[in-house]
Amino acid sequence: MVITVVRGDVEVIRLKSCPKCKTGDITIDRDHHGWYEYCIQCGYTSDLISVAESGQKQASGSKKRPILPDQGDSGRA
Repeated sequence: MVITVVRGDVEVIRLKSCPKCKTGDITIDRDHHGWYEYCIQCGYTSDLISVAESGQKQASGSKKRPILPDQGDSGRA
């Protein structure tokens, strides 16, 4: 892992840790949608959840199941 600091900004690069190409370097960045990681070599991108969001999901303990078309409301009264 490489950590650089330039003018107060911290950049983290995980060397050769891309799950897609296996040899690419992953860096973490943030935009107006939130945090994400991407591979500098192949362009792989994955959204990251914040620590607060992760804690809220674990604290709730309930998992939402998707409603499949055959399980949903069929429109009958």
